[in-house]
Amino acid sequence: MSVDIALMTEVLPSFDEAGKDLGIVSLSYQLPQLLVPIVAVPLLALGGGENYHALYLAAIVFAVLGGLAVLPIRSVR
Repeated sequence: MSVDIALMTEVLPSFDEAGKDLGIVSLSYQLPQLLVPIVAVPLLALGGGENYHALYLAAIVFAVLGGLAVLPIRSVR
């Protein structure tokens, strides 16, 4: 995680607004911890309960979307 944060600080658009941008970075770590239980309960309840196939499929989809989200990053300063 420390390497991820170090890389994120290298791709910030400007040093003048670094505090705001690091706040958004902090949200990127905290928001999934809030949303996963909210999304997981209905997925597990599909088909009568304990539907781990739907949960794993959703995890794969979100992981691929997260990987695609970093493609627009061209380079580090």
